[in-house]
Amino acid sequence: MENEGRRDSWTGRIVSHYRLLDELGRGGMGVVYKAQDLLLERLVALKFLRVGREGEVARQRLLQEARAASSLDHPNICAIYEADQDGEGNLFIAMRLCEGETLKEKIARGPVDLDQALDLTSQIAAGLAHAHEQAIVHRDIKPANLILTLSGQVKIVDFGIALHPGTDLWSLGVVFYELLTGCLPFGPPDAASYPGAILSMDPKPITKVRHGLPAGIESVLARLLAKEPDRRYQRTDEVIQELRALRDGAGRTTPMLPAGFSPGPRASHPTLEINPRIAQVSVGRHEELRELGKHLLPEPTATLPARVCAVQGMPGVGKSFLADRFALDHADAFPGGYLRIVLDPKSPAPCETLLEELADRLQIQGGAESVQWMRERLRQPRTLLHIENVDSPLAEIAAGLLLQQLPGATAIVTGRVQDLGLALGWHQIRLAPFDEGTALQQLWGELGWEPAVAEKADHHELVRHLGCLPLALHLAAGHLRSGRSAAGFLRALRHRRLALTPADRIELAVGVVEEVRRVLATSFALSLELLREEIGPEANRLLAGLHALGHAPLTGFGRSLGATIAGLQDDDFEELVFHAQKLGVLLPLSREERSDGAWRIHPLLGEFLQFGTDASTVIDRMTEWFLARFPVGPPGQEADQGRRWREVRLESAALAYWLPRIPAPSRLRVQETSTWYARRNGPLHLWIELCETALRDLTQPSLRSQFLWTLSMVSHRHGRFERALEAAREKLSLDTQSRHERGIATAGGLIADVFQSRGMFDEAIAIRTEQQIPILDKLGDTKERAIGLFH
Repeated sequence: MENEGRRDSWTGRIVSHYRLLDELGRGGMGVVYKAQDLLLERLVALKFLRVGREGEVARQRLLQEARAASSLDHPNICAIYEADQDGEGNLFIAMRLCEGETLKEKIARGPVDLDQALDLTSQIAAGLAHAHEQAIVHRDIKPANLILTLSGQVKIVDFGIALHPGTDLWSLGVVFYELLTGCLPFGPPDAASYPGAILSMDPKPITKVRHGLPAGIESVLARLLAKEPDRRYQRTDEVIQELRALRDGAGRTTPMLPAGFSPGPRASHPTLEINPRIAQVSVGRHEELRELGKHLLPEPTATLPARVCAVQGMPGVGKSFLADRFALDHADAFPGGYLRIVLDPKSPAPCETLLEELADRLQIQGGAESVQWMRERLRQPRTLLHIENVDSPLAEIAAGLLLQQLPGATAIVTGRVQDLGLALGWHQIRLAPFDEGTALQQLWGELGWEPAVAEKADHHELVRHLGCLPLALHLAAGHLRSGRSAAGFLRALRHRRLALTPADRIELAVGVVEEVRRVLATSFALSLELLREEIGPEANRLLAGLHALGHAPLTGFGRSLGATIAGLQDDDFEELVFHAQKLGVLLPLSREERSDGAWRIHPLLGEFLQFGTDASTVIDRMTEWFLARFPVGPPGQEADQGRRWREVRLESAALAYWLPRIPAPSRLRVQETSTWYARRNGPLHLWIELCETALRDLTQPSLRSQFLWTLSMVSHRHGRFERALEAAREKLSLDTQSRHERGIATAGGLIADVFQSRGMFDEAIAIRTEQQIPILDKLGDTKERAIGLFH
């Protein structure tokens, strides 16, 4: 930005992989643009440094700011994505675009109410506490550096470096005072004597500026604004506790939100993730719905739900439908939304993976590390969790561990495990098959019509033969919708010589459950036969694809990944989906769950499809799908790469399913293509696990060096600084022994990155200037040299 006269012409210009859209503001250090990230197709803020006579000093200030903030990951800190320079040497920082207003603009309109002042100050304090834990201090906390987003979240921008946290806490006290009064505590800001007033005068008592404030406000401000550092708060969490106590004592009847979250409009929270068929076909279950309400809906004066409810029942009895129906009926009681977590009963994801998935769904930065924010966010605005498919003791343990991390969350857990959640203190609701009348209501609801009087006897007999099981009725409805008769479906059942138990005699005993599985398996087999008839000559090939989908992630799959798993071309996959969805074999996900269109298979039907098929083929196909989308493309192809990475992020649940299952021969190919995606997008702990697993089997130094590089990068990004440092140092040792100069430079950069994140800036600079950059200069690698400077 050396030529000030050129600024107006920069709108529309492409810098690196960013297109500049609008100028947002300018100040002493430079100018900020709103820009579009062409790689990831997101809006960002680009801050350009104005370089004048003090060019090198200014450059170092930009790097210092980037180094300080790039390692911070917190809802109340504006994330820095990267620091770089364009072809003309203009330096810039790419930051999260925080749309809203600064607190300076807000305060200019006058004081805010007490409740909001406490909330905003608590958010700022929480962001500072996170920074102070990383040995990073802001140094310039003021209303102009605090952005209030449209959802009510405060974002701290423009981090610098200072000597101790007390300076930030003093500045926090000034901001708190300004929020409550609209003025500074020591006099008008334009007074020539203002700096002296800060040193020699006490702040104006706030009770004389604003009446009616709680008595505790003045004591908190006195400690924050104390001139002697030893009289101030020594830790930021002390401030947060005091503010929480003030807010609780101000007459609030709801729990205080965590920093970074406030109950905004309904649209800002997750919406109802409910199967679109629920409203049309859900019938009966009035007693069970009342029981759920009794335990999950609080009294009008209560602030937290009472218990977790476990809905247990045999296969195909409609457990998930019951949870969906409850969420739909009581949507107003859960303004935070309804979120579904689907477990794999054979190999449930570890708790950390489930927490990261939940954090992503709640749009909380920090993944599994932000458990406290998730706890508070689930409680206010109240959100309903549904943990589904708890069909094995391992899955029950996984659900229990997850809910242990989320005390106070409202949750429905559904599964087949006998005495589900009894030992964990969950309230149990056992679900039996329908009675005959309710079963007919479901069948006719799915059909959308009642049969003629002459056909009703066949319908009665059909539901009895199907044991009044909701899933079997759902499959039978697919037959009837295709033009088949109830009598014809009954003949097919009899042809298989099944003598099925009537619904009123089905009990939860092992032998009877096996009989239920026979009912469902037979109904499903008939569905496949009908599917084969409808598809025609291509049936063998397309049904082979459907069987492969039985091994797909239970959370679902989109078109592209689904076609790859099935081993079909896009047109063939669309035909398979059309017929399978019509017969009820594939279930469409709601638009809230996947806006791009996706499907999943009922877990029990997935089990039936898996029989006689090879899971390794599906994993191999998923490997090729992901490998085609991971690599960083060459310059000029940022938009295409962004599209490919968005595809992967949409399949994040499938990615978490695939990573632990990658066969050993494929791990090196995955590492070579995925490191940059892994570092930016995660799930970090699973990438770490992949690297650790590979390293246990590898002895060849060059291959170990490659995986150590990836391990150090993702461990650093995950906040596991000690492991990142260990991996980087082992890589340095291996590359030194093999005299691999580029590897030595890379390892040095990894070590310097960790030092920077720990606040050891002098040590980091020494490594870069004395070790990393000289090697890169020798190799003539100007690009890597620039990366070394800017990381």
